[in-house]
Amino acid sequence: MLESMSEIDLLGDLFGYVGFCDEDATTLAAIGPLVSPSFDEVLDAFFDAIRRTPRALAVFTEGEPQLQRQRVHLRGWLETLFGGVYDQAYLERRARIGRVHVRMRLDQRYMFGAMNVVRQSLHRALEAAAVDAPTRARGHGAIDRICDVELAIMLETYRASYIEQQRSLERLATLGQLAASIGHELRNPLAVMSTSTHLLRNRVGQDERLLRHVDKITRQIEVSERIIGDLLALAGDRPPQREQVDLVALVADVCESLPTSENVTIRSNVHASLRSLW
Repeated sequence: MLESMSEIDLLGDLFGYVGFCDEDATTLAAIGPLVSPSFDEVLDAFFDAIRRTPRALAVFTEGEPQLQRQRVHLRGWLETLFGGVYDQAYLERRARIGRVHVRMRLDQRYMFGAMNVVRQSLHRALEAAAVDAPTRARGHGAIDRICDVELAIMLETYRASYIEQQRSLERLATLGQLAASIGHELRNPLAVMSTSTHLLRNRVGQDERLLRHVDKITRQIEVSERIIGDLLALAGDRPPQREQVDLVALVADVCESLPTSENVTIRSNVHASLRSLW
């Protein structure tokens, strides 16, 4: 039976809104065994709709095996739809199903169509069942109301996912602003360091060992400048620009920036056809 609204705010809110009550729960439990023989027809209608809709079918990246697994899950969902118990465990199961749809990237527009296919199929199954007229009338109403609740729970998971995405975008925007601020601040000390390397180069004379260290410092300053430039470009949200690069030079630059020891030797072999890339 139904739990109180204080225990399940979302369910209580939805049940109150669509008018789903204890009588509906009892009715669904009573007509469940009568409509269950038609579950195969319900499933056929559901998956026929998916197969004739390319964008919905594309979500099932594993093809027919995944569709068959989904058919088993959907049958279990139908059985619990007429279980007569709609509590916190019921809500959590439905929310998990919704999150799976979100992860599958099933467009929520198909949720309305899918629920309508199920709803109409269940109404036909009830019409074909041997029940008296009052029970049939109560059953049709209960099916409509529980399908409304089911759809609302599914869509709630999409709303929660959207809110989380918005929060992620806000965090990224904040990080972009922070990166821009740090980038501007770092350019000043890097400019001082660059000037100092020029002075050091003049002071060390022809000492090759010291000159190698000065060159390393200079290259790392250049790397830092490029990173700052990339951060500022990211913060500016400018569209990416493609440019031709020398792959050999790029690999050499990456290898040079890697921390290594005297006991490590890095070798690269780039095919001539790949030397210049866009």
